[in-house]
Amino acid sequence: MRLKTNLIISTVFLALLGFVYFLDKSEKEQQDEEERSKKLIDFSNHEARSIAIVRGDTTIVLEKAEDLWRLVQPIASGTDENAVDRLLNTLRETEVERVVADSAAAAAEPELAATYGFGEPRLRVLLSLMEGSLDTVVFGGGSPTERYAYARRLGANPEIFTVNAWRVDNLDKGVFDLRDRRVLAFDKDEVRELRLARAGGESVVLRKEEGAEGWRFSSPLDAAADESAVKGVLTRLQNAKAKSFVSEDPGQPELAEYGLSSSPPSSLEDSLLADPMLEVSLYLGEDTDKRLMVGGIEAEGGSYYARDVSRAPVFLIDSTLVNELRKPVSELRDKRPLRIADRDALRRIEILKKGEQLAVVERDSTETWKLLSPAGRTAKSWRWNSIITDLDGVEVAGFVLDWKKEERRDLSDYGLEDPSVSVVVSADDGTKMEVLLGGQVESGGVYLRRTDIPSVYEVESENMENLNLSLDDLTTPKAADSDSTSTGGEEDDTG
Repeated sequence: MRLKTNLIISTVFLALLGFVYFLDKSEKEQQDEEERSKKLIDFSNHEARSIAIVRGDTTIVLEKAEDLWRLVQPIASGTDENAVDRLLNTLRETEVERVVADSAAAAAEPELAATYGFGEPRLRVLLSLMEGSLDTVVFGGGSPTERYAYARRLGANPEIFTVNAWRVDNLDKGVFDLRDRRVLAFDKDEVRELRLARAGGESVVLRKEEGAEGWRFSSPLDAAADESAVKGVLTRLQNAKAKSFVSEDPGQPELAEYGLSSSPPSSLEDSLLADPMLEVSLYLGEDTDKRLMVGGIEAEGGSYYARDVSRAPVFLIDSTLVNELRKPVSELRDKRPLRIADRDALRRIEILKKGEQLAVVERDSTETWKLLSPAGRTAKSWRWNSIITDLDGVEVAGFVLDWKKEERRDLSDYGLEDPSVSVVVSADDGTKMEVLLGGQVESGGVYLRRTDIPSVYEVESENMENLNLSLDDLTTPKAADSDSTSTGGEEDDTG
């Protein structure tokens, strides 16, 4: 009896569960159907094949091919994919707020169309989907409060209804809003070479070799570049957009008026220009390059005429972008020439004063600095670690002199033929960095040189103070440190 009762209870429970499930499913389906019925057009973005926007006597047509949207009328151009997505999202999310004239009333009274602004509609949007269906929506005037706009679909159901006015504003886009306005289309992470050819000035070539750390100049000098500064130029260029388009397909005479008449060079190597004020060339590998020409004629509002040589139009760019591309070499150079990539790999430091050895230390397996010379003293390990930090952090205040590696320069005027201080840092693999501190600069700074780089720098005088140390600054006599162990003077390490 108990088993039979349990079976009956279980059957009833399952039946109730089924009833609740189908009830919930039915309610959800009904809710979904109601939400779909409110939509202006029910579709998914990936289904869209073409969009036409009719604004007065202007028709804009966009078509999708191979998952990319193209502007085909009134001009042929790429599109701003984000702008097209926003347009589709707005169209998909627009809902019917209130029906003001149903199909019967709209059909019986044709004059209603003019009453609600459809005689000269503000906007028409035609959407074509992949399966071939076509929806056309016409937007008329606005409501008295301007919170809503009147709309109707063309076809079997001519009812007139309202939609939120801001939705219509977001659909009312012109050619400029939808076209590709990028000054130069590229991915900054793919750039391997950056050339800035400046008319009447210094042309710059920067390269990022495969597997190399950071950017380097190859012209007008061989030197490390400031990684953040180069990335800043590329980022500004990648994000830059045209302020306006002034000519869609200019000929050579018209290009001359904009300061852009120079004919394209036969190769990237020949890209020094005559007429343009500036040309930017980007090499992305596999013979792919991008080139932007900037005219020497300034337009109203501080803008400049420019042209991507792979496209016909001439457009205006902001002066802030031009200023970024005209940065002097000194602003693009690495201002920390004594960077130490791997501090843990350093094993030996030697300091000389006026050519005479002051002290030499070597780091042991316990990562403690041991004094090799002079005898009878103990290294202040914390002080030698501080020297590494000071070297790594040296920032250049000015670039004084540069020369080619194969050239010989007399550096006596800078006090670097007989430097006041020399610091030699050696790593596990035998590589060395020798730093020389020379004489005083009139401004109060100090001349500095790294012997493997053919340059003289000016650094702040505090760099001299941090490196121009006495033997007592670096070590303690063993007699004064007799109670400490041989691990490097722990008493001194505390301060």
